[in-house]
Amino acid sequence: MQLSRFRSSRPLLATALFAAAALVSDAGARPTGAQQDHLTSLEHRVSTLEIDALAREACYAEIDASREHQRAAREQVRSAQQKLRALLEQDEPSEAAVMLEADHIAGLVAEARKAELRALLRILSLLDDDARAELRARPARFQEVPFGRERGREPRSF
Repeated sequence: MQLSRFRSSRPLLATALFAAAALVSDAGARPTGAQQDHLTSLEHRVSTLEIDALAREACYAEIDASREHQRAAREQVRSAQQKLRALLEQDEPSEAAVMLEADHIAGLVAEARKAELRALLRILSLLDDDARAELRARPARFQEVPFGRERGREPRSF
């Protein structure tokens, strides 16, 4: 009797575990670290600067304009990726066509990154020297660690 009761509760248990996992995975609505896009990271760094409200709003306007460009670029990349998938699903895909589409996708990704860099350059031009230096400074947790000096160890000799 107890064994059959346990078997009937398996679907309920599986559903509860799935729901819990979904809640945990969606707990952080805003991506952090490596998951953030460059514009979100730039926006966060601008928010920490000690600048006047007018300069901050101008920086945010640049970021918002770049976000619109980024959304359009993502749509172009998605469309090109779908085209590439369709090419690869053919029985005998043409190598030339596949490589051409791959080059097209790489170009679109490069243009999107260039747009992010243009936004950074425009934001840097809006800031005074102190704010530029503060924006360029990397947090201590991102400072490069010399080879072999991880966690306080001395470099290894080879």
